[in-house]
Amino acid sequence: VESQALGIDSYGLVVGLGDRQDGYQHATVFGTGGNLDLGTLGGNNSAAYDINDSTNIVGDSDLPGNSV
Repeated sequence: VESQALGIDSYGLVVGLGDRQDGYQHATVFGTGGNLDLGTLGGNNSAAYDINDSTNIVGDSDLPGNSV
């Protein structure tokens, strides 16, 4: 299982994507308390690209049927 960091806020919260055991990638927040899988909007894959100091996250996700 691999992960990729794509954005960080000034508090040190890191966002990106993480490979899951099932082979899909999900948007993830990486922190000292552990990792938080943000899930998808009904499809298989998602990614988090950046985070601001208000913890707003931007990214994308597959929709049901795996369309983007």
